[in-house]
Amino acid sequence: MRTLKFQPERQAMRHVGRVRWQVSGLIGVGIVVNYLDRTALSFAGTSVREEFGLTTGELGLVLSAFYWTYCASQLPVGLLLDRMGVRWITRACIAVWSLASFLTALASGFGLILAFRLLLGIGESPVFPAAAKATGYWFPRNERGLATAFFDGAARVSNVVAAPVLAAIVSLWGWRASFVVLGALSVVFGAAWWVLYRDPADHARLSRAERAYIMAGGAQEPGQATGGVLRGLGELLRMRKAWAIILGFACYEYAFSLLLNWLPSYLQLQYGVPLLRTGLWVTVPWVVAALASFVVGGWLLDRLVTSGRDPSRVRKGFLAGGLVLGLTIGLAGSAGSAELAVVYVSVSIAGLSVVGVVGWSLPALVAPHGRVGSLGGSMNFVATLVDIVSIVVAGYLAQATDSFLLPFAFAAGVLALGLLCYLPLLGRIEPAQQSSTARRQPV
Repeated sequence: MRTLKFQPERQAMRHVGRVRWQVSGLIGVGIVVNYLDRTALSFAGTSVREEFGLTTGELGLVLSAFYWTYCASQLPVGLLLDRMGVRWITRACIAVWSLASFLTALASGFGLILAFRLLLGIGESPVFPAAAKATGYWFPRNERGLATAFFDGAARVSNVVAAPVLAAIVSLWGWRASFVVLGALSVVFGAAWWVLYRDPADHARLSRAERAYIMAGGAQEPGQATGGVLRGLGELLRMRKAWAIILGFACYEYAFSLLLNWLPSYLQLQYGVPLLRTGLWVTVPWVVAALASFVVGGWLLDRLVTSGRDPSRVRKGFLAGGLVLGLTIGLAGSAGSAELAVVYVSVSIAGLSVVGVVGWSLPALVAPHGRVGSLGGSMNFVATLVDIVSIVVAGYLAQATDSFLLPFAFAAGVLALGLLCYLPLLGRIEPAQQSSTARRQPV
């Protein structure tokens, strides 16, 4: 009976328009381009090291430099998004990361390539907080799952695409060509964003019916809260829900970052998998991750919410279920074979991908009006710090024990802490109360 009750609503949705999904697709394409840019050096690393005569330690510094400025930029970027809006901040960041890609192709030594990686980190820093904020503008609450999956799942898709595409470019034309191609691709996307993206209130092709549908479903109105950005950030960080979101996402990110950065080396070092086969096997978990993001974290979640089930319980159930599946990472370190290890990793990363989708939907669902960028930036700031820690800690633990058993077991323990953050600490998923001094102003 509950499904039949909402059948007329689903029929009506077909007639309100699809502009919001076109915007979501545009954001997803941007994430794919963004991730290709940031991972390109991983495939070009050996060539860069040989050409510039770098040590392995120096190459490690170059690879990690992106995260230094990316992390440091998250808090100011979140505040700027709340002050200036999604459209202009994203336009500026695309210009910066495109420039960084072209400059990297011209680098002549360690110092310059390090500097250009730092610039890339600044340019790409607004992407995920901006995507979360734009999704809050453009989608009613019952469609946030799939809309968030379009940008968070795009990161998984990019990992599937990156391996064959970037490896082929570097092999055929050299490492510099990969950064020229990606710089040009970024310019094309920048032109598309400049022409196509507007907030709902300013979009010429958005019909009145679709705008009414979006707003009636609980979308946030573009605007900012008064009281100053720093005061607003202070108020936000005094909220229990904000800390639950920040810390829960950090626990997820620890395990996800470990798999993202160490999975190829883990298969090669612990099981002796040849490089070519490693590339093929690593693709399997990322295909599973992409499917889990779109089908489970996106389509299925929205289907359950639309059917009349309590949205908060559904989202918290998906968070809990995803983290429980993620605990499978603890078994990967003691798998008896590379094939079994890939199975364990695939199960773990499927659960983590669902957590990532729901986690990125939370800022727009919980933050007070005008504070989505601040909460998303704070969340990504802590998560990026955790990225850096995860990479280093896993390396030292694996070196000390000559195995990945301890790094993966430790990651499972961190995920268990995430359950505490997302369940009792978060409470009900609903907008936090904003300060009585907060008022809406157009951006």
